[in-house]
Amino acid sequence: MSVCAESHLVIEPLAGAELRYAVQCIGKMQFEGNTTCLYDKQGALLGCKPVHETRKIVFSDAGVQTGMDNSSATAIQVYPNPTHAQLIIQGLDDKQVVRIYSMQGQMLISATAIGCTAIVDVNGLQAGNYILQAGAEIVKFIKQ
Repeated sequence: MSVCAESHLVIEPLAGAELRYAVQCIGKMQFEGNTTCLYDKQGALLGCKPVHETRKIVFSDAGVQTGMDNSSATAIQVYPNPTHAQLIIQGLDDKQVVRIYSMQGQMLISATAIGCTAIVDVNGLQAGNYILQAGAEIVKFIKQ
């Protein structure tokens, strides 16, 4: 999936201020080992960030965000993190699809929200780091 034109990328770190990147066009975001890397449409590397330092990555259309600051934006909540058996995701739209990916980008689980909440059974996943995607929001979580 590409995010082009008036779009931006927001990386919320585990500690400190969020990083906001204005990008003309991102061709690909790829999880490589323990890093998240961004590439342009021609395949040139834009940059990488260690996954363990990142809480959330959001792609957003600047036109949609105009006039909004981050404090008023609704974000999903994912807990418990780390988890042993299930994840609870709140702040979703009714029937919104939530997907869980391995760090290599393979989709492992898909679930649909009922109301504003989804409860996802992750018992079948091995211990490790995973990516949860809901709409434009991406959150890293740990399965113990």
